[in-house]
Amino acid sequence: MLRAALKQVTGDKDRVDVMIGRGGIARLPDPAALRIVKDGAGYALLRLDAFGASISHTWHPSIDDAKAHASSAYGIAPEEWVPEP
Repeated sequence: MLRAALKQVTGDKDRVDVMIGRGGIARLPDPAALRIVKDGAGYALLRLDAFGASISHTWHPSIDDAKAHASSAYGIAPEEWVPEP
């Protein structure tokens, strides 16, 4: 697993992420950090809230693809990724 802290959301500002639950529909909060984890034949790029809970994710065929998405959407540089146990 890899993790990177977020300083800003730089990507698609026009896209609105929503979550649907018992309380209805709400806008997702901006993530505080990102995590890349193995997911089947590829990797999931998880968006984490301030408490470390996953609030949304995208699937990518490779770690490099997940990192590229994180770079374009969140401005994460390659050296900002740190391994997690």
